[in-house]
This record gives sequence, C-alpha cells and structure tokens, in this order.
Amino acid sequence: MRILIASYFFHPEGTPRATRTFELAREFARLGHETVVYVPDYPEDYAALESRWGFTVRAVPSGFLLNKGDKRSDSLTSRALAAPSRLKRALYRAYCWVTGGRQLEYAHTLYRALRDDGLGSSEPYDFVLSIGLPFAVHLALARWLRRGGKGSGTAVADYGDPYYYTTMERKLFLHRFLEAWALKAFRFVSIPHGRIRDSFTPYRGVEAKLRIIPQGFDLSGDGLPAYAPNALPTFAYAGVFYGGRGDPGELFNALAGLDSPYRFVIYTDTRPGSESMACLAPYAQSLGTRLELKERIPRARLLADLAGMDFLVSIDWPGVLHTKLIDYKLAKRPILSYEPGAFRAETLKAFLSGDYADDFSGHIALEDYDIRAVAASFLSLAAESS
Repeated sequence: MRILIASYFFHPEGTPRATRTFELAREFARLGHETVVYVPDYPEDYAALESRWGFTVRAVPSGFLLNKGDKRSDSLTSRALAAPSRLKRALYRAYCWVTGGRQLEYAHTLYRALRDDGLGSSEPYDFVLSIGLPFAVHLALARWLRRGGKGSGTAVADYGDPYYYTTMERKLFLHRFLEAWALKAFRFVSIPHGRIRDSFTPYRGVEAKLRIIPQGFDLSGDGLPAYAPNALPTFAYAGVFYGGRGDPGELFNALAGLDSPYRFVIYTDTRPGSESMACLAPYAQSLGTRLELKERIPRARLLADLAGMDFLVSIDWPGVLHTKLIDYKLAKRPILSYEPGAFRAETLKAFLSGDYADDFSGHIALEDYDIRAVAASFLSLAAESS
C-alpha cells in the first residue's frame, strides 16, 4: 500500500501530534507500506531517519511571513507577543482571530509542495492521512484532494482537538464554513475519544464519517533507567498550559504555601510569549528555586527523565485521558492527576510524603494505545472504503 501522511509536527518534537505522526509513519513502514511524510523543514537529519525507519520525508517550508523559519525557535511572532506593547499583542491576536493564526501559512506551502512534487503523474496513494491540528494541514490536503490529488478513495482527517467548535478559543464565524468545505474532501474523520464528537456533528454528513482511534505508542519502554528515590521530593509535569483551561493556579498556590523543600520540574514551551509562559508567570516567583523550567525535549529523553521522578503531575479535562498520561505510565511512576476545580491539597501533601494511594496510573490500560493496534485501525479504513 502507498501511504501519504501530512502533519505540522514531527520528530524530535515532544507534542502529541509529533508523536502520532512519527509513530504511525514508523509502524506503516515496518509493515512494508511505502510511506511518505510531509512535515515542516526542521534543521534535522531526515536522511538518517529515512535510512533507519524506512519512510520518506518531504520537508516543507513552515511559512513565508510570520511563520517563516524554524517554528520551534524564537521568532518575530514570539518576541512580539512577549513585548510589553499592548498594541502589538492586540494586533497579533486580531490577526489570529481573523486568519486562524500564523500557522495558516503552512496550508499554502504544504499545498504547493504536494502540487509541485508531480504527484499527479505518479502512482496514486492508497491511503492519505492528514494529522491536525493545526487546521492548516487539513485545509492544504482538502485543497489538494479537490484539485485531483492522487488520494485514491481513502483520505482521513485526523483531529486531536476540535477546530471551530472548540471551547479553547473563539473563532471568526467564517471559519465554520472553511472547516465544512475541508471536511467534505475527506472520506473519514478520526478523533481520539468520543468526548469531542459533538464538535463535528453540526457539519452535515460528518457524523457518518467519524471514527474513534486513540493515540498510538511504541509500548516497549526499553532502556529506561531504574528508579531510585530522590533525596529531595522531586516531581514533574510535561506539557503545555492554556489560559482558562488547564491553568496550574490551584496546584501552584498550594505549593507556594508549603514550607517543606521540594523540586518541581516542568517541561513545556519556554519560548517568550508562549501561552505556557503566560500561565506560569503569575506563580513562578512564589516558588522560586523550587521550580525548574525546562524546554520540551525529544520523547526518548523525556521518558528517561520522567522515570527518575518520585511522581508525575497531570491536569486533565473531565473525562479525557491526556496522551501525556501514556508516557507517564510508561515511565512507571505514580501519577497525581486532577481535573481543574477539583484539586485537593491533601493529595499533594500525601504524594510529597511518599503516600501514593491515589496514584492514577492504575486507570490507564496501555494495551489500548499500542501503535500496532492503532495503525491497524487506520488501515482498516482503507478496506472499509473499498
């Protein structure tokens, strides 16, 4: 089978979309499928990845104006957001509200890459997988498919989070029509859990296209160091923070009120102006040297670091199993998980004293997230549409 995957995130990034893209590309190639992956042109040695795992990478410029260059590093955009000028921040947020954000530029560069690679004259793809968000990926693939892209009959729009009907941020109403237009180009729409199903049912015909396919991981967990208790209670959080949802205020306020020593390590988006840094700023000073901020690192290194923590922290939306919890489970450390508004200081104190009676890891069934089963679920869609 000939497979195309398009994404805005890829190895060695530690985001859920990067993991989904890389794990699926690796598994499809392992199964013997000819797999081509379109991702942003990071300064990485893609040749080494291709040689090791057997897939092919097409590097695409991430943008041409505000999104130009390596999107992972400091940029004009991040510096503008970090600047004290309220006008600059207001103008940028207005730009994002109207256009969908600087990532929209990727829709243009990705479409051009698909078009210019001469795919119209090459063998058709048996399976096309568009991994979002950002929505720019789906938009580019929809445009390509509608203009004769060799997608055979099986094209899947994979959503980690909703786009227009999200509770995270408001969008200009015109984006609803843009998403409806894009969704019509895909045979299936995959989502990681049923909780976001209602974000797609307002679109005519999409209900029948929905398939629930969870995040997939290589569950071997090979090479992780053995755990040894830390002299100082040490715990970690890995992931981004969002204002108004997943805000760490409850946890940080409780930690600030403790007299006992500890070390709290956070792996997040540390770029100036990022939403994570904006959420952490009001609390960082109160924790002082007890808080250690680290930039996001490749998943393999992150798992090794997490395996050495006394316990791990997760802030979760009601009824949703965050993908970072799978890595937490693989690291084999106790998990302190709570929903916003339901934080209990007593639980935190118990974990700091080594009492893990409320360890959340027992609620996670790793076998449900085996990349082999997840890849098989995607490939079954090709058979379903034939």
